[in-house]
Parts: sequence; C-alpha cells; structure tokens
Amino acid sequence: MSYDSSLAQSFGSFAAGAFAGVCGVLVSQPFDIIKVRMQNTSGGSLSVLSYLIKNEGFLALWKGSGACLFGICISNSISFGVVENCKKFLSHGRDKPLTLLEHALCGFCSGACTSLISAPAEGVRIKIQTQGFLDYHGDIHYKNTIKVSLALLKLHGICGLYRGFVTTFLRDTIGDTFFYSTYQAVPKYLLGTGDINTEKDIFAIIISGGFAGVAFWTITYPIDLLKSRIQSDSIINPRYKGTVDCFVQTLNEEGWKTFTRGYLPCMLRAFPVNIALFVGFELAMKFVGRDY
Repeated sequence: MSYDSSLAQSFGSFAAGAFAGVCGVLVSQPFDIIKVRMQNTSGGSLSVLSYLIKNEGFLALWKGSGACLFGICISNSISFGVVENCKKFLSHGRDKPLTLLEHALCGFCSGACTSLISAPAEGVRIKIQTQGFLDYHGDIHYKNTIKVSLALLKLHGICGLYRGFVTTFLRDTIGDTFFYSTYQAVPKYLLGTGDINTEKDIFAIIISGGFAGVAFWTITYPIDLLKSRIQSDSIINPRYKGTVDCFVQTLNEEGWKTFTRGYLPCMLRAFPVNIALFVGFELAMKFVGRDY
C-alpha cells in the first residue's frame, strides 16, 4: 500500500466519524432533551414530553441541535478517527489480531480526546435545552448557542465553557472504553460469528452498535447526570461548586435513586442512536477502506 493511500485512510476515518455523527444527531436529539430535563426535575418521560410539545412546540424536540450537530460531528470525527488510527498503530508490523483489551485501550484514548470538544459543546446545548424549564434567579434567556457561549466566556472565561469537564472526561473515557470493546465483543461472544476483528455484516453492525450504546450509558449514567446538573446550573448564581459538591448535594437532598432518573429514555435512545452511528460509520469506511 502506498503512503498516499495510507494517509487517505488515516484522514478518511475522521470524515467517516463526522458522517456517523450526523446520522446519530438526527435520531438522538428528541430523546436527549427529554433525558436532560428529567435529570433536572422530578417529572416522568411522558409528562416531560407532553409539556415540551404543548408549551414549546414539536420542533422544540430538536432545541439546541445547532451546537449539538456541530459538536457531535467534531467529537464523533475525533472519536472514530482516534480509534481507527490507534487500531492501525497497534496493528502495525504484527500478524496477530488486536485483543479485546487493546480495543478497550483505543476507546479510552478516544474518550480522552473527545472530552475536550464534548464538554463545551454539550454545556452550551444543555443551557439552551433547560432555560425556561429551569428558571434561575438573575439568569436571562439566550436566543441561540452563540449568545450562551459569549455569556459564559464574558462571566467566567474559558472555564465557563469547560464547566463540567471533570465529569465529561470521566464519562467519555470510561464510556468509550466499554463502548468500543463491546462493539468488538458482541459478534464473537453473543452472535458467535468468529474472531472479534472479523468484518461485520449489517446485522452484526446493528446488534453490536445497539449493545455498545447500552454499555456506554449503563456504565456512565450516574456520571452523566452529575455532568448535566453542573452544566445546566445558573450562569449568574451557580448552585454547585464542582463535581463533588454536586454529588453530595444531590445524594443528601434526593437520595441515590436520583442517579437513575432519566435512565429509561436514555436506554430507548441508546440502541437506535448507536445503530445509526455505526451503520453510518461502517458505510462511510467502505469508501475509505481498511488494511488493518
């Protein structure tokens, strides 16, 4: 294989990841806004959905999609691109296929990189999704994601945009470790289709992608709830000092069951969204090609 084709594959995996992100956002956004609002209130999924449509309109299900689409495309581009290039690096000069532990390591590296993008992108999106639903004294309503971003920068500097970074980093590194290793493990251990590195057919992609999403969110959901609360906190008068303070206040005031609030819509979202992600990615990679 020539150097040019190798370079094309390296960059092509990032483009394939961006395409996968678009597919995922189109499916995920209605589920995500319900999850975020449930994490910050006591309402059930149907009551939150009913309130949203009745008071804000059907298109409100895609509120915050601007920041989400931009952020998810970039973060998925980085996520899939880092994983594919880590796999290529670890495969170089060896005949043996990658182990499940090595796939998990690739996922960890992916999460570490994507958290740098997902923290500010998700923070801005969550602010848009919860304003008007969570009314904080002194906060104003912002028309779009740009105005929210500027307000955060003006009041708190770059740290304002990266509020909740610790929880985002923990969620993404732990989550992606299980996400990508589960995707590789399902065909062998659940479907019995051979080695974990065997190229997957469409059925295997669908099942593996769905279970990968379930694994990600089941492992990281309590962390994501803390992240959501920190990032939806008041811009003017924040309630939480940080991750530990948010955890302590939530546990003391609402109990441990609060950490599962919104889990059901999250699971309903996880399967179809991650099917869309992996189907989109694998289809795009058909054009890019792999030699590892």
